[in-house]
Amino acid sequence: MLTGNVDSSPCLSNIAHNSKEADQLPAVPVLSIIHFTFHAGVNISEPSQLASILWQKSLKFVSTIPGFQQLYWAPVDTALQDQQVIILIQWDSGHAWKLFQSSLGFTMMLGYIQNISNRCIQLTLPANLFNFDSILEIVSFQFSDIPSTAQIDQKSDFRSKWETIISLYRSNVTTESELIYCCGEWLELDYPSEDQFFIWLLFWKSITEVGNREADFHNLRYHIADLVKDTTGVVSACTNHLNKVSFESATPQQFGASPTPIIIQFDTNHPVFRTPVEPTYNVNELIFSENKDQIHLESMRQARQTPPQRIAGGPAGGWRPMGTLSQHHLPQRQGYPANPDMEWISFCAQLEDSRVAGLFEDLRRKLWRMGDCPHLFWGKDQEKGGCSDRISLFMGT
Repeated sequence: MLTGNVDSSPCLSNIAHNSKEADQLPAVPVLSIIHFTFHAGVNISEPSQLASILWQKSLKFVSTIPGFQQLYWAPVDTALQDQQVIILIQWDSGHAWKLFQSSLGFTMMLGYIQNISNRCIQLTLPANLFNFDSILEIVSFQFSDIPSTAQIDQKSDFRSKWETIISLYRSNVTTESELIYCCGEWLELDYPSEDQFFIWLLFWKSITEVGNREADFHNLRYHIADLVKDTTGVVSACTNHLNKVSFESATPQQFGASPTPIIIQFDTNHPVFRTPVEPTYNVNELIFSENKDQIHLESMRQARQTPPQRIAGGPAGGWRPMGTLSQHHLPQRQGYPANPDMEWISFCAQLEDSRVAGLFEDLRRKLWRMGDCPHLFWGKDQEKGGCSDRISLFMGT
């Protein structure tokens, strides 16, 4: 079970993605900046890991959201063992950003995420940015919360200094330059009292060494030191080689194909949980309208019909919108014993129907014989769910 309360949600122009005012979001280009830190042992670049498969499917899904333009992602170049990944997603408008935050997004990766930053800026990246193999450097300048009047002056002074610096770089960018492109903008606030951050994005050629970047033609380190004088802190991070996903590289038609087979190790001894099951793969958003699994609801209606079209309802699916994952909130799983010794199956069925009762008895006998199961218990809730009984089946492992 996932726990945790959402205290704040990602915002754009001081409007939360899930607020009533979301239809007033600006029709300006928006760049999402997402920073993942994964749990120990997770490596999305390793094809044999399930996390890698879910990562690729997440990228394809995000690329089909209306208003998507391009996406860049890369692992962070760090000495820390836990893998970190930075993602830049270009949206054509605030509405597209809202659709992303309201969608599945990257929440398929939730079980692998240790920390996350889900922020955005109002900025457009050039379409030809990927003409070179590049890496990304992000420099974040922090400003403590100060009165609004002084804040406007401070932001204006800093912006003026920064634009003077980047004008030197931009005027010297050539095909021989190590720096491909640089840009920056103020980070959108998620709540009024938080510190202000200015984000500077620098795209370097992949062959450029760190020392060469710092000693580039106008001494980047010197200029950053000059900018830091006006801030309360600065943080810099560099990525490995940037990967790109464009609208053309992943279209909705690709999702109509059969899903990639996934082979995983499931920690249970009972054979019933090792029996292959053919999944139903569907990206029609209507099957999850209002966070409710419409396929499950339809199966429940079929089970409750007279006569029933099926002996029990199908499994229920659910999802969390991307906007519920942010630096303010990350759902956490409750702790469970490392080695479970009991499996629990819960479902609804009409046991008053002799045919259904007979099928359920046959199922219990089959399960008991399959693994020479030492313990098998079952019961039904005292309260009925509609015209069906809620059944719980427990099996020792």
